[in-house]
Amino acid sequence: MCKKVLIAALAVIAAVAVVKFTWLGSHARLWSKNAKNWVESQVKLETEIQRLRNEVERLEREDRIALDVVARQRLDVKAAEERLNKDRGELTKLNKRITELRAALKGPEAEVQQVSYNGSTYSRADAENQVNIDFDRYKPLKGSVAAQEKGVEALRKALGLNEQKLFSGKQRRQEMLTALQELENEMNEVRQAQAANATVLDDTAYGRVQRDIQALKKRLDVEKEKAKITGSLGGGPIEQAEAQKARKEAREKEIEAEFSGRAPVLNANK
Repeated sequence: MCKKVLIAALAVIAAVAVVKFTWLGSHARLWSKNAKNWVESQVKLETEIQRLRNEVERLEREDRIALDVVARQRLDVKAAEERLNKDRGELTKLNKRITELRAALKGPEAEVQQVSYNGSTYSRADAENQVNIDFDRYKPLKGSVAAQEKGVEALRKALGLNEQKLFSGKQRRQEMLTALQELENEMNEVRQAQAANATVLDDTAYGRVQRDIQALKKRLDVEKEKAKITGSLGGGPIEQAEAQKARKEAREKEIEAEFSGRAPVLNANK
C-alpha cells in the first residue's frame, strides 16, 4: 500500500515538473492565458462595469467593519486617558503632600513635636507616618503612570493609523466610482455611435467590424500607455526629477484652476 502511495506521489511530482519546466508546460500556460483573455473579451462592458460597482460596494461593507473597530478604539483611548489623568492627579497630590510634610519636618522647628500642614496642626509622629504611607503609594503609582503613558500613546498611534486607513478607503472608493462613471459615459458614447452606424448602413457586419476596430484601438492605447510607463521608469535620476517637477506643477495648476475659478495658465515654453 505504501509503495503504491509513493509511486502515485512521484507521478504527481513528475507531472508538475513537466508542466512547470518543459516546452509542453510553457504551451499549457500560454493556452491558459489565451483562454482567460478570450473569456474576458466575451464579457459585455456593461456587465463588467456593474461587476466593478458591486466590488466597490463590497469594499464599503468591509470598511463598515473597520468603522466599528475604529469606534471601539476611540472609546478605549478615551477610557485609558481618563484613567491616566486620574492617576496623574493622585500622583501630583501625593508628591505635593510628601514634599510639604518633609519640608515642615526639616524646618527651623524640627525638634518641635507639632507640625503645621495645610492650615492644621499634627503631631510629628503622625506627619512622619503620613510621609511613609504616601511614599508607599507614590512609588508604584509613579511606575503605573509611566506605563499607562506608553500604553495610551500606543493606543493613539493604532487609532490614528486605522482612522487614516478608513479615510483613505472612502476616498479611494469615491475615485473608483468616478472612474467607473467616466467609463460608462464613454461606453454610452461608443454605443450611440455604433447604433447610429448600424442604422445608416443597415448591415450588422459593419457594426461588428466597427466594434473590433474600437477594441483594437483600446488595445493600442494600452500598449502606448505601457510604453510611456516603461520609458518613464527607465529614465535617469535627473530626468525623473524633472518629470516629477512637471507633474507637481501641473497638479498645482489644476488645483488652482478648480478652486480659484480661473482657467489654468499654460507655460508657453511647453
